[in-house]
Amino acid sequence: MSEGKVGVDYVVEFPVRLGTGLPATGIAPGDFTPTVRALDTATDDGSVAAVVEIGGGRYSLIIRGAFTTAETAGNYAWAVSVASTTPFVRDIIGDTIRFLDADEDDLTAGIAAVQADTDDIQSRLPAALVGGAMDSDVSNIQNDVITAASIAAGAIGASEAPNLDAAVSSRESEASASARAATNQAEHDATQALIALLNNPTVAAIADAVWDENVVAAHGAASAAGLLLRVLGEAISTRVNNGTLNALLGVADTPGTDLPEQIDTELSAAHGAGAWDATATVPPQTIRDAMKLAPTGGAPAAGSVDEHLDDILADTAAIEPLVTLNLDATVSSRESAAAAAVREANILAAITALNNLSITDVQTALTNQGYTVARAGNLDNLDAAISTVLTAISALNDLSSGDVDAAITANAVIVLLRKVTTNRRETNPSTGRLDIYNDADTAVEFSVPIFEDVGGTQGYQGAGADRQNKIV
Repeated sequence: MSEGKVGVDYVVEFPVRLGTGLPATGIAPGDFTPTVRALDTATDDGSVAAVVEIGGGRYSLIIRGAFTTAETAGNYAWAVSVASTTPFVRDIIGDTIRFLDADEDDLTAGIAAVQADTDDIQSRLPAALVGGAMDSDVSNIQNDVITAASIAAGAIGASEAPNLDAAVSSRESEASASARAATNQAEHDATQALIALLNNPTVAAIADAVWDENVVAAHGAASAAGLLLRVLGEAISTRVNNGTLNALLGVADTPGTDLPEQIDTELSAAHGAGAWDATATVPPQTIRDAMKLAPTGGAPAAGSVDEHLDDILADTAAIEPLVTLNLDATVSSRESAAAAAVREANILAAITALNNLSITDVQTALTNQGYTVARAGNLDNLDAAISTVLTAISALNDLSSGDVDAAITANAVIVLLRKVTTNRRETNPSTGRLDIYNDADTAVEFSVPIFEDVGGTQGYQGAGADRQNKIV
């Protein structure tokens, strides 16, 4: 019994023979009636494919994998009834096939895989047992698998846990540690806030701190900072000389002299008497020097305001003659913008009128000037200037005999005509040709065939020529 695999199409091949025993070929698919049945369930396949001819009197039938999948493993029968007229065949052919869930190749591959897994497991196990048990070394243990019962009493001592040198109960509790951490954090935050105030003081905060401070009470009469503020208050309110303030400001201490007078004395000594006074007369050169990039006496520095003022003066001097020369009439005597606009409009209107001329308008104007249709053809022939034509006529009148001879000699047609009519000519009966010699009479220059008949069928043989071909 043949075997197939469940779920895989199975092709059945079978021969069909004639009554003579010879192969029966060319049987139409419709002459076959195939049947496939699952014997274990007595179920027929209602979708059997048609029988197909392979060749040489052999045919095939497919048992569908979908059918064997539905009916599972077991015995299947197939049968084909043949009722053919051409060729004439009457026969029933069939057989039984066992379908398995796995074929021999699958079993062989499965056994090989099991053997490979077995060999792999065996390579991981000890070669022999010790006391009937497996002797193994543990290299890695999963979490939460060792229990207290698994650890022998006294198994963990000082050598196994050297850092457990005190009782855990003697250490700070978790609650105490949390409270202390909170306190530390609060102190840290307060310190950081104070540092931030020190690093980022505002102008208002500084001013407020200075004015709210009792300098004398805080620093005493001997303090330089407190003394300065106190003395400034007295000096400003009384405007009298104060030796301490003078020393702090760096001015001479002259008893009986007011501070403004001492400042005037110091400025006059440094800049000259009255030179710093706003009411004093400042020399022009001093102002010019102050406007320079690098204040110096004399010429202005490049790029300074003083230099630009000089440039403006020079440009004004250059422009003034041009203005005087070109402004030779009053502006009111020139055409106004309105008059110019009117004139421009008139010009544009005239141009528009020219552009709108019709053919009739042009023809009418030409007719009025004597340019009629009859004369138009003659006028069109005047495609060259009259003076040019007169020049050509004058040149013809001035031709000499030498000019005429040169023109004739240069004309190839005239030269050929002269040679044909004046040079030596020979009719040659042996060649049937007319030979014309050159001007030197030394060689044949032209040779053409001649004939004794007009039709040009009888070549010249000395009896007389009735036809001569074109000379080229």
